[in-house]
Formats: sequence, C-alpha cells, structure tokens
Amino acid sequence: MGKTSRKIVFAGATIATLSLALLFSQLGIPFGLGTGTGDGNNESSQNDSSDLENTHAVAPSPTAPMFPDNKVVVKPQKPDTSEMISIVVVGTGYRWATNEQAPKSVEEISLDQIVEKAKATKGNAQGVRARIFHAGSALPSAENQLMESLKQAGLSDEAILFDQRIVDLDS
Repeated sequence: MGKTSRKIVFAGATIATLSLALLFSQLGIPFGLGTGTGDGNNESSQNDSSDLENTHAVAPSPTAPMFPDNKVVVKPQKPDTSEMISIVVVGTGYRWATNEQAPKSVEEISLDQIVEKAKATKGNAQGVRARIFHAGSALPSAENQLMESLKQAGLSDEAILFDQRIVDLDS
C-alpha cells in the first residue's frame, strides 16, 4: 500500500467517523472518548448529589398524578326513555344513544328492543318518540328497516325524527 492509498484510507475513515459523530449528536446520543459525565473533579460529583437531593425535596402534586395507575372508562348511564329514545344506525346494526344534542353511544340494541322502547315512550314536547341518527358506516337498508318497523309498531311520521347529521361514535 503506497502513501497515497494510505492517505485516502485515513481521509475516508476520518470522514466516516465525523459523519457518525454528527449522526449520533443529531439523535441525541453522546459521542466522545470518555465514559463519565464529569471532568474528573470532585466538585461535579458534589453538584450531582445536591441536585439529586433537590429533586427529592420537591413534593409531588396530590391532585394530579403523573402516571395514573389504571384508566377507568366510564360508560354513560342508560338514558331516560320515558320521553323518547335515540338510536344510531351503525352498519347493519343499531346503538342506543343518549338523548343529548350530540348523542353518545351507550350500547348495542336490537331492532325488537328499539320497537319495544319506542312504543313505551310518551314523546317529548314536539311529539317525537324516536330520534334516529346514523354513523358514517350506516347502510340505507338498516335505516329503512328501522323506520318501517317503527311505523308498523304504530308510531306516526311525526313521532319519528330522522336526523340527517352523521354522528361520530367514540365507543
């Protein structure tokens, strides 16, 4: 190996080392010759221990834990169906929903249960006994089947409100 080829190899190794050092520094990985964190003086180790003591001296917040032990999922309570029932058509099925302006899904419900609950309601101030929404995945056949079943159960067109808004279900 001649002097020229040695210089090329050395220059290549230097460029590769510098490239790796730059890459590691961009990734937040320290790149250096030493393995310690200080410069060898005792002052830095004393500062580290006092910083550790200061960290333990701060009291944790009693109201907001940083890492909650377990997440509690609270399902909405079953809505009051004395006035009306709210239903969301999802795919070919149905979800019972709260009677709020923006309904929240409570649980799956069958077509027979919907008809039973709708017949038992008395209606709100406008006479609506069943309010129907649809999710983005709702199929028209399921919507039509629900409307037909409610009409066969004796609910008038005025007692059924088919809301055209698409409801985004979170559960």
